[in-house]
Amino acid sequence: MFKKPVQSSKRSKPYWSLLGTALLLSGCGSTPNNVHTSSPAALQSMATSSSFTVSAITASAFNTGFPPEYSADGKLDSWWSVNGVGQWIRYDLGEAHTLQGVQLAFYRGDLRKASFDVEVSQDGTSWTKVLSNIQTSGTTLDLETYAFPLTSGRYVRVTNLGNTENIAIGLTEARFVAAQAASITGVAASASLKNRTPQHSFDRDLSSYWAAKGKGAWIQYDAGALLNLDNISLAFYRGNLRTATFDVDVSPDGSNWIKVLSSARSSGNSLAEQRFAFKTVNARYLRVTNLGNSEDNHAAYTEASFTTPLVSTVTVLAPAEPTATSSSPYSKAYYVDCVKGSDSNSGSSETSAWQSLGKANAASLNPGEALLFKRGCSWDGQLTAQWQGTAAAPVTIGSYGSGELPRVRTTGTQEVAIAVTGTYQVLEYLEPVVGNRPSSWIAKNSWYTGTVKCPTQSQGWRIGFSLRNSNNVVRYVKGSGFTAAIHFSAGTNNKALHNTLTNNDIVSTNTPPDVKYDDDSGAWGVLLNASGNEVAHNTFGGNLGCSEDYGTEGASVEIYKGSDNYVHHNISVNDGTFTELGGTSTARAERNTFAYNLFAPMDALSQDAGEFLVVRGWNSSWGANPGTKAYNNTAYNVQVGVACFDGCGSDILDFRNNIVIGAQNPRKSEYWTDSYNGTSATESNNRIGRIGGSPSFSTPAGRSSTTRLLTSGETNALFVSPQNHDFALSSTSLAVNAGLLWPLTNLAIATDLAGKMTPVSTEPDAGAYERQY
Repeated sequence: MFKKPVQSSKRSKPYWSLLGTALLLSGCGSTPNNVHTSSPAALQSMATSSSFTVSAITASAFNTGFPPEYSADGKLDSWWSVNGVGQWIRYDLGEAHTLQGVQLAFYRGDLRKASFDVEVSQDGTSWTKVLSNIQTSGTTLDLETYAFPLTSGRYVRVTNLGNTENIAIGLTEARFVAAQAASITGVAASASLKNRTPQHSFDRDLSSYWAAKGKGAWIQYDAGALLNLDNISLAFYRGNLRTATFDVDVSPDGSNWIKVLSSARSSGNSLAEQRFAFKTVNARYLRVTNLGNSEDNHAAYTEASFTTPLVSTVTVLAPAEPTATSSSPYSKAYYVDCVKGSDSNSGSSETSAWQSLGKANAASLNPGEALLFKRGCSWDGQLTAQWQGTAAAPVTIGSYGSGELPRVRTTGTQEVAIAVTGTYQVLEYLEPVVGNRPSSWIAKNSWYTGTVKCPTQSQGWRIGFSLRNSNNVVRYVKGSGFTAAIHFSAGTNNKALHNTLTNNDIVSTNTPPDVKYDDDSGAWGVLLNASGNEVAHNTFGGNLGCSEDYGTEGASVEIYKGSDNYVHHNISVNDGTFTELGGTSTARAERNTFAYNLFAPMDALSQDAGEFLVVRGWNSSWGANPGTKAYNNTAYNVQVGVACFDGCGSDILDFRNNIVIGAQNPRKSEYWTDSYNGTSATESNNRIGRIGGSPSFSTPAGRSSTTRLLTSGETNALFVSPQNHDFALSSTSLAVNAGLLWPLTNLAIATDLAGKMTPVSTEPDAGAYERQY
C-alpha cells in the first residue's frame, strides 16, 4: 500500500521572474525548458488573466485515499498515487487547445526523481507522444515545467515509468500550458524599402514583406498590453535559399529593452513561419534587429506572429468512489528474502518469503504476476527467467524493500548470472555480479613462451543478462565486471532501458598477434547478436580491457550479426569505443540506427581507443553494414570519429546532424570513408572539429555544403563546459539550428538526450543536445 506520510519539509525557493511571471517554457536561453522551473506554493496565482480548466480526470487505477482528482486541486499535500509502471492518468480539458507544455509536481519530488511519458489526443483514442522518458529534477516539491512542440489536443495523458526509489507514482499537481495567439496592434521600423512597409510583415500574405537595408535595421511590434511572451514566429523572404541572422529584444514600455535572443538563425530551407522560443518575459513590445543573411546584409521578413502561454487553472472535482483501487501493480507477487525467508513458506508476502534461488526458479508465474527479491540480499547461482507473460500483462522479476539492489552472483564454472528464456517479462532493479572471475589467457596457455602485453587481463565469458527469447525488457539494472553486462543473444523486440553498465572489463578472446591476429573482443556494456531490439537511455563508462592485438578493447554497444536495432539516447563517458559493427558475408549487421547518443572518451585509457563509430563496407571480410544510420549524436575528444571502409558506398552509411570533435593530435580522422562503385557514405548537416587544431574530413565524395569544418575557436565555443561533461550547446554554438528535421520525424523523436524538447525552432540543432533558449 502506498502510505500517505507527511511530506518532507525541504522546499525549493519560490521562483518569481523580476518581470512578473513564474512560468518558463521552451526556447533558447540560459534556462532549460524542462529543467525544472519551480513555481510558488500559491498555485492558483499561476493562472493568466484568461485561462482554461480541466473538466474531468480519469486514471487506470488509484490507491485508496489517493484519487486522481487530488492531482489538480491546488494543494501540495494531496496527490494521486498508484503502484506500477504503465499506470496512467488522463485529463480532459473540455475542448481542444494548442498545447505547448505541462507543469507537474510530485510526491517526494525533493528526494527522488520520477520518470514519465506525456501524450496528447484530440479524441481520447488516438494518442501522440510529446514527451518520452522524462525525468524530474529530484530537487523540489513544487511544479516543474516540461515543454513540447505545439500540439493540438483536448486530452492529456501522463504515464508512470517509476522513480528512483520504487515503481509507484505520486502526482501532487498538474497544470497544462496552451499557446494563445497574441494580436499585433501596432508596428514601427527603423527604415523601409519602397513598397516594403512594416505592415507587410503581418498581413498573413507570404508574397509581401517588410525589407530594409543594412545590419542594425529593426522592426518593432506592439502587442497592445503586457503579456507573458516566450516566442516569436518569423517567415523570411528567400527563406528556403538563405539563412537570416537576427536579435530579439522585448520591452514593457518601449524604452527599456531586454535581449531574449542573440544571433538567432533561420533554417535556410523553408518559406514558412519558423518559431523561435525564449525565456518567458512579461512585456508589451517585441523588436527584431537584422544581423544580415547568407547572401547580403539586408532584412526581409514576410510574416511575424507570437503567442502567449495560457495556463490551466485549479479545478476542484469531487473525488471518485474508490472502485478502481490498486495496492499492487501485480495480480499476484512472490517474495524472496535471503536472510528471513524459508523455502517452506508460501512466498506470497514479505513476511512469508522464500529464501533460495532454486525455489524462485521453480516458481509458477502467470501473466501479470511478479517475483520480487529483497534489496540488500545476494544469491549465488543462476536466475532463470523462463516465464511466459503477455503484452498486456508481463511477468515482472524485480525487487522490494530498501537498500542496495538484490544481487545474483556467478559461481564455479557458471558463465551467465541471469538467463532470460521466457517472453513478455520485465526484469528491473537487479544487479548481477561476477563471483568467479576467469584467469588470463597466458595463465591458461602456459605453453606460450612469447611476450604478452596483458599478463593479468581476465579472459573468458561472463554475462550479466543473457536475452535468449523475444519481447523482454531489462531496465533500471546495474552491471559491472562482465564480458558483457547485457547480451542480446537471440530473439527480437527486446529492450535495455535506463540501465547503468560500467567497468565491464573481461575480454572474451585475447590471443597474442603471433598466435592469431585481429580476433580480440570483449569488455562490452551491451553485446547485440540479435535483430530488432532497442538500447536506450543507458549510462556507459569504463567498459575497457587490455588487448594483445589492439592495446585496448571494449565498447558501449557492440553489434555483431545483428540487424534493425535502435540505439538511442545513451550516455557513454570513458569507454574505448561507442559502437563497432561486424559480422560475416552471410550474417551481416544491417540497418542499425544510432540517434541522440553522447560518446566522450575523456581519460587517458579510453583515449587509447576513442572510436565513435566503426562501419564496414561491401568488400569487408567481416560483412558489410548497409543501411547504417547515425543522426544527432555527439562525439567528443575522439581518436577516431567515423571510420567507414572496405567499400563504403552511399547505401552503407547515412550520417546527419552529428557533432564529431577530435582529440588533440588524434590517431586518425574525425571523419573517414572510402567508396564503392563510385559512391561514398551519405552525410550532411554535421559539425566536425578538433581540439586545438583543424579537423580531418576525408571522403572521395567530397564534403556536403551543409557539413561544416570548425576552426579551433569555433570548436571551443560549441559546448558549455565539455571538461565538466556539460555538452549543452553554448549561446554562440555553430550547431544551433544546423540540423535537418526529417530524421527526427522519421524516428518519432521529440526530446533530446537531456529529455528536453527538440526541435525548439523549425529545425533541430546538430548533436545530441538541443539548445533551450
